[in-house]
Amino acid sequence: MAAADSRGITAVSAPQAKYWAFRLGTAVVPLLPAAWLNPLAAALGSAGFVLGGRARRNALDNITPVVGSAEATATARRMFVHSVRCSLTMFERRPAITGLGGHRLNGWHHFHEALAGGRGCVLVSPHLGDINYMAELFVADGLPVNVLVEELRPPALARLAARQRARRGVQVIVAGTGALKEIAQALARNEIVALLSDRLVGNQPDYPVRFFGRQVRLPGTAFTLAARYHSPVVFGTAVRRPNGTIETDVRAPFVPDRQTAAYVQEMARVFEQFILRDPGCWLAFQPILGPVADAAAERASACPHTVEPASTAHVAARAREDRAPVGRPAHRRGSVVRG
Repeated sequence: MAAADSRGITAVSAPQAKYWAFRLGTAVVPLLPAAWLNPLAAALGSAGFVLGGRARRNALDNITPVVGSAEATATARRMFVHSVRCSLTMFERRPAITGLGGHRLNGWHHFHEALAGGRGCVLVSPHLGDINYMAELFVADGLPVNVLVEELRPPALARLAARQRARRGVQVIVAGTGALKEIAQALARNEIVALLSDRLVGNQPDYPVRFFGRQVRLPGTAFTLAARYHSPVVFGTAVRRPNGTIETDVRAPFVPDRQTAAYVQEMARVFEQFILRDPGCWLAFQPILGPVADAAAERASACPHTVEPASTAHVAARAREDRAPVGRPAHRRGSVVRG
């Protein structure tokens, strides 16, 4: 809400500023020629990097363990440019994706395998690439998708963002009260629920893992939900290439049991592979790998955790099963889903 400072000048809060920037984007960006959008993203992203303050520091802290000090600044700048380009994706005037041809959809068939059992699918991804484009691929393939998003302020901004995504067939589940019920209903309808899980948001249960050589804590919500509803989990990501095609990396599905800590460590390992391939597409502007996050994780890991102990060998055994010949879908807890 706007407030008056000591000089009587009305100050606009950060949430209000985001809302009006979003409104401006919905009004202006559809009018721009497509050829202008990449240069615009480069200009705005570079400016954001220079003026970013805390976001820039977080990006540098996060990306330095990934690419090294020599490449960190250039990569962080690309992260800002990529973030702006993803935002423009929501507003630009372009036809919706109507088919899967022309894209490199590595492992895409695993979604169909996961849904064969009728219990939905939990897609677990980092903030990498463009979730808007990946969601449109699901729509083009006739696969209903729901994306769990953070609660935005003010509420008008949340409603506006949801409408923009709904234009292209993407349903949004807002984290907070009622989200668990919506997720359960979506899985019961045999739909995909996407959870971005490379950083903590709110009061999610978290687990200590090694991530790019750092001790951090990552959420295990995706695995506890999947275990509760006997739904398969799929690790996956999608990155748009400069020529406009989309490249996906989707891993074989599995139904987790209660060994949540092991699955979170395996998630970190797979996320490392995703991010190393496209570090400039990682939207990591909050503390994840930086000194603050590292120190907090070290302190927290010194306290006993309340979940049952688990071994990464437990997950590694399933990874070996993933590479085995496939047969009929299996949905017992802790098993790999084959199709």
